[in-house]
Amino acid sequence: MKVVTRKHFMWLTTASRRDTLPLRTALDSARFFEIAGGYGTYQALGSKHTENIDLFVDPRLQAKSLKASCRIDGNRWYHTYLASAFDEPTATSSATDSITEVWRRVE
Repeated sequence: MKVVTRKHFMWLTTASRRDTLPLRTALDSARFFEIAGGYGTYQALGSKHTENIDLFVDPRLQAKSLKASCRIDGNRWYHTYLASAFDEPTATSSATDSITEVWRRVE
């Protein structure tokens, strides 16, 4: 889920997947549910979108800006950025690989 206001954004995700660990501690539960999230401010101008990250699941990206392209089609928001914004290119990826998130507007 991503929440966007006039100046801020935040997102939270959880993927329920059973691990072999018994759920005895908070860390066991975090591993089971794979909880992640982040928040910050953003600027949008036409098809350009920049998120200024205040808090992120990967602390290396905190205080960084993520530049993306975006477009709206009906109630869907397409948000595309380079994968290299998160990781260095590997043998199976390149600096030009992109990731597109598709968000649906809910009121």
